[in-house]
Amino acid sequence: MSSFETTKSQFVQDHFEIIAIDLPAVTGTCTFEGGSGYGTPRTCDQATNATATYKFTNDDAPLLPHNTGAEAGGIFRCIKSISETPTKIKPGKGLAARGTLSIKFTDFLGDPNPDAPGVTDDVKAQGTFFGKLAARNNLVNAELRLRLYRVEFGGGVDIPNGDEKRTYIISSITNDGRGVWTIKAKDQLSVVNFDDYEWPPANDYSIKNDITNSVTTFAVSTTSIIAAGNIIRIGEELMKVSSVANIGTASATITVGTRGNDISKTNFLSKTTKDEHDAGDEIFICDYNDDERIDAFLKRVLIAAGVPTGLIPIADWIIELDQWLAGITLNTIWTEADDVTKVVSSVLNDFLLDMWFDPVDEEVKLSAINVWKSSSRVLTEGVEIDFKSIKVVPVEELRASRAVVVYNKPNLTASDDLPSFTRVSIFTDPTLETADEYGKPKAKTFQFSHALTKVSADVLVQRYVSRFGQMPLKYKWKTQERNLVYKTGDIVNINSDEKQGYDGLPDASIRAQILAIKPSYSKGREYAVEALTFESAIDTTPGAPPSGSFTLIGNIIEANLFVQAGAPGIAVDVTFILDAATVSSTSVDIASIVAGAFVAGSTITIIMINGTDWQGKGGRGGSTSDGYSGLGVNVVESEYGGLCYDAQGVTTDIYFSGAAPDAHTADGYLRAPGGGGGYGGYWESIPPKAKPLHGGAGGGGCGINVGVGFVDGDTIGNGGAGGTGKTNGSFTSGDGGAGGDWGQAGQSGDPGTAGNQDPGGAAGRGIIKNGATVTIYGDTPTRFINGTGDTI
Repeated sequence: MSSFETTKSQFVQDHFEIIAIDLPAVTGTCTFEGGSGYGTPRTCDQATNATATYKFTNDDAPLLPHNTGAEAGGIFRCIKSISETPTKIKPGKGLAARGTLSIKFTDFLGDPNPDAPGVTDDVKAQGTFFGKLAARNNLVNAELRLRLYRVEFGGGVDIPNGDEKRTYIISSITNDGRGVWTIKAKDQLSVVNFDDYEWPPANDYSIKNDITNSVTTFAVSTTSIIAAGNIIRIGEELMKVSSVANIGTASATITVGTRGNDISKTNFLSKTTKDEHDAGDEIFICDYNDDERIDAFLKRVLIAAGVPTGLIPIADWIIELDQWLAGITLNTIWTEADDVTKVVSSVLNDFLLDMWFDPVDEEVKLSAINVWKSSSRVLTEGVEIDFKSIKVVPVEELRASRAVVVYNKPNLTASDDLPSFTRVSIFTDPTLETADEYGKPKAKTFQFSHALTKVSADVLVQRYVSRFGQMPLKYKWKTQERNLVYKTGDIVNINSDEKQGYDGLPDASIRAQILAIKPSYSKGREYAVEALTFESAIDTTPGAPPSGSFTLIGNIIEANLFVQAGAPGIAVDVTFILDAATVSSTSVDIASIVAGAFVAGSTITIIMINGTDWQGKGGRGGSTSDGYSGLGVNVVESEYGGLCYDAQGVTTDIYFSGAAPDAHTADGYLRAPGGGGGYGGYWESIPPKAKPLHGGAGGGGCGINVGVGFVDGDTIGNGGAGGTGKTNGSFTSGDGGAGGDWGQAGQSGDPGTAGNQDPGGAAGRGIIKNGATVTIYGDTPTRFINGTGDTI
């Protein structure tokens, strides 16, 4: 551990700073314009062969050793002031504000290159140190290190190990004309001006001849660098390159797949329409994601924009996203060049990620916004927070009781208007819109997204409301360096009289994320801190198991409880209130509700209230119909009933009636769907003519989405009622069977004289455990109909 850390708890502290600047240098022989040079690339004909480090400290710093440690050399006492504005996280907006640094120096007589051949005594005596430093060097983009020190017990100073280092890059150096020079610097991420880079990079490739909408091999410009596997765009049409020939020559050609086909890799990526194109039309090489990890894509884009690989802690990013966005990947095509800022921001916003630069760790940090994150420590006013320094400010613009995102753009080259998108995800916390809370809705609408899927869209809107549903509060306070035991991005609990519980005592359960820590160098070193609360239905009080409660209302179709809880990356105890809800599915192969991918050790409590009706999709009735050319019969088998709840191995308690946790009174129904009725016996042909004779259609099984009962020529079957068979002379087809009632199989069709009827679909399932322990409370024969489920 460095002496900076070991001396941090000193009660009496004497602080000072050292600024170190690295500049290229020429040592040994240095000639310039026929005479002796001054030891820098600008003033030597010889090549750079060394680095010079210039060090400056406060004008009131203690006596320091001038030639100690790795950065040996004089330390000049000339720093007039330091102003640092560190990075600041902007929750919900992706990219953080970038850090800046400004240092004012009092100029003095001296020479920055006293050992250079051209620096004679006369040169040393004329001009000023900073005047000559600026004239001989280009300081822009040079590395600057701000090193924070404190004097140790007994007055010692450990120059090599006693500092906390913050690295910046110089952006300018100016002189006010009165002997004060100002160096301004930016953090290492700020140096990369994302707006100066495009993703994907543009090119000037084109087709050489007119092409029809069906040709698949065509000539391209001599400069084209196109490879097999590329996805290209010409006009509004996307094509997948299957092979190339003579690339980079005057006879370059490419071959693409069948025009107008969907564009796919491992997964479907986009629809497209084929078109004719003219000679000279642009060929744009798209970038695409095919089950690509979010962290891997962000790294690719940042490196392409000039961010050094060493600043990207990809291992940490992987750990973060594996916990909080497990299994979520990117599948899309980037069909046009755009500012890197927009590309990175769109991905961060789609997945509710924060990105910022830490000048101490010298790393680009990536963090998922998720209210299930536990705090790392409790900060108490009077200790880690200076007494009576805390202020609390509501942030109304972030608050939202519901969030909406439009997504799924099947044809990625279509316009970005609403009609080009086919799906929407909405999450609402109804408790926040009641008269007891805020009284009316307040919505957050995200930009339309081409990168989201149903799961990631649902996670996005849930996490936003969960984080910002209750009024977000910004906390501001001061803290002394000895009590600065947290970093930007940390999640902490705040214990202060400024935030009281219902009983008037300080509420230490308040969690907040540290947004910024701004040092002040005017009086010792104290820090101005900003944090934003995580006030929601989630309880992550230190020492207690993480728990939370969510209310679901209205039409609930194929819900994933893990997603509805914000995809917690830790084991949790979570409660879902189904309030006057109608629960269903659109397919017998998809459960109306699944538990989802909760971490092992999690538990779920489901409380149905106000007459909640939970069912699944009823089985389709069997049917027969004319074959092709009027010959024979097409047969559709009856279908089994659907599934209400799949516990997927997660311990679950379900309350149907009576007293329930959290003072609720349960009142609800969970009823397995019915199977579809079977079709009646049918004839492929009736002698002496080749004429088919239909059987009756089976009725659809019971369910909120009743199984379809098919047309049999005369009637349509419905839930609980099969179709009626036809007759023809002495040959009689059978009647269709009735669809099954709740939890019942569909009836078999009447064989008639043909004898080839459908036996009917199996009964649906109420609850299946898949290895879970499922306990039910307040169930009655009318409230809980389990069919072929495995829970009793």
